[in-house]
Amino acid sequence: MTEPTNLVALKEARERASALIGDRYAEGVIDDDEVDRRLDAAERATDLATLERLTVDLRGPDDSRALARTRADADAPVVALARAEQVPRSRRIITVFSDNEYRGHWTPARRNTVINVLGDTELDLRDAELGPETEIRVRVILGDVVIVVPPDLPITVEVIPVLGDIKRDDEAAPPRADAPRVVVRGFVLLGDLKIRVQRRGESWRETKRRRKLARRERKRQLKEAEKRRMLPP
Repeated sequence: MTEPTNLVALKEARERASALIGDRYAEGVIDDDEVDRRLDAAERATDLATLERLTVDLRGPDDSRALARTRADADAPVVALARAEQVPRSRRIITVFSDNEYRGHWTPARRNTVINVLGDTELDLRDAELGPETEIRVRVILGDVVIVVPPDLPITVEVIPVLGDIKRDDEAAPPRADAPRVVVRGFVLLGDLKIRVQRRGESWRETKRRRKLARRERKRQLKEAEKRRMLPP
């Protein structure tokens, strides 16, 4: 007798399979037709073996991710937390007619003052070691500041634009209780402040392709729902 499929495990595995297919599309591994075919097949899959077959060739030799969600995945920290003595009290990041980037493993101060005049500043917090609360005070004049955060990192923006723009990705998931907090304050005069949500290790190009795929998937689901609604009872 065949053991029945756990529907909760199947739902979670389908979501993770779709995410893996989307990741490989974002990386350019598969094209538009192939991503549509695999996503349709994943949606129709009724067992875990089918989902495994759909994704087995999309994993690299060192990629050991499983479709079944583990407790370790759920308990993984959003970003690394630094010990209190490791976090500097203050830091000044000044960019004038130049570029300034902070990426990879670094430790922002508790209070960071970002001064940008006709320059480009990027603060990537995805691999940073943060204290419980990080304040970023921006003073932007005719410049651009980009702050990159992972999807689960809570960030509050209290910035006043003066003939400037504040652009924030609407992709953040509900914050976790163990996540540190980031607050951005200050002003932007004739410049731009961008809060960009990206997965760890993901390039901006991959992020844009993944979002394009998500928009296509939402449209496809809406069309399917409309077709079902038009069917006679």
